[in-house]
Amino acid sequence: MARGINLQAVSTDGTLDFNVYLFNVQPGFSFNYQNGRAKVNREIQVKNENQKAYY
Repeated sequence: MARGINLQAVSTDGTLDFNVYLFNVQPGFSFNYQNGRAKVNREIQVKNENQKAYY
């Protein structure tokens, strides 16, 4: 299981140009990246725009 992906896009007219890394996280779940399993963990929170990240 990947820990995340790199996403890059450039529009032909130049109005869009980004290169970001997207972490493979989801609120309420913990992932074992070595074997690909996920389990419910209500203590896991994912950052939104207005709060600090909790991992």
